[in-house]
Amino acid sequence: MNLAVRDIRQNFGRFALTTVGVGLLLMIVMGMGGIYRGLIADATLLVEAV
Repeated sequence: MNLAVRDIRQNFGRFALTTVGVGLLLMIVMGMGGIYRGLIADATLLVEAV
């Protein structure tokens, strides 16, 4: 754990950018999953209505 803390202290900018990048990637993946789920729900609703 001490090595991780020392590494973060030395390269805080890199750590912050990596954290932001991983957060954005996770947000995009979750958004794409929600969009896909919504498209499937709308398509099945349309098919059932016809």
